[in-house]
Amino acid sequence: MIRLPRRVVLSSGLAALASPSLSRPKGALAQDAYPTRPIRMIVPWPPGGVTDVVARLIALKLSTELGQSVVVENRPGASGTIGHAAAAQAEPDGYTFLFGTNSTYAMAPYLLGKVPYDNEKSLAPVSLVARSPHVLCAHPSVPVKDFAGFLDYARARQPDGVTFSSAGPGSSGHLATELLMSIANFRMLHVPYRGGGPALQALLAGQVQVSFVNLVVAMPLAGDKRMTMLGVSATERMPSVPDARRSQSSASRVLNRPRIWLSSFRPGRQNRSFSASTLRWSRRSSPRT
Repeated sequence: MIRLPRRVVLSSGLAALASPSLSRPKGALAQDAYPTRPIRMIVPWPPGGVTDVVARLIALKLSTELGQSVVVENRPGASGTIGHAAAAQAEPDGYTFLFGTNSTYAMAPYLLGKVPYDNEKSLAPVSLVARSPHVLCAHPSVPVKDFAGFLDYARARQPDGVTFSSAGPGSSGHLATELLMSIANFRMLHVPYRGGGPALQALLAGQVQVSFVNLVVAMPLAGDKRMTMLGVSATERMPSVPDARRSQSSASRVLNRPRIWLSSFRPGRQNRSFSASTLRWSRRSSPRT
């Protein structure tokens, strides 16, 4: 079971909203009794992915910290933009928050063209919650044990003999795989799903051969031999995953780049005083996976 220390829970930034030192929006947050009713945390992905897993762990702890229920609401679809839009259009009363990712906040507006929200006008960042690397993982039926062996395997079967799953077009896992294929000069067939959870289930079921999986989710599954970790997107060697070795080839160095970040946002325009305070605080306390 994954455990989060108290400082990690507080680094989500939601608990900081109760602090009188921060500027608060009008409405419920201006009341000293906040919160007086359950808080909704929107996750723009289906259950089972890293965003959902971390959000539920934090919501559980925050419920205790705040003395009020924090309810996770999954709103998947359209590469995460449906849930992101739902949060952006919510009443800025302090009882709705978005548990967002770089896919929906930073990538989607540029990759998908017009999206049903304007980040600058509709959402204010509260805090960075976590940053975590991806792991290139293979189904146990794929007869490779390391990244170099995988490259040989995939190149011998391109362009569509090897399939990979992702959380959807434009997701961080999709872009990480496209970047890898471009630099390493090989092709695989993309099979998109409606979130990291379904993409992971496809890999575990052998419906696809490989996928980029977040480290938090990949480690216990690899420990149970349900998948093989081939490479980690981290610049430093990680003692927690010693078997995922990296070679020094230019193709393998692409694994050092992609990673996911998770952040909390609240509906409403950005408040410079509020954002500056939470940014300084979150830099001191936000964890790195």
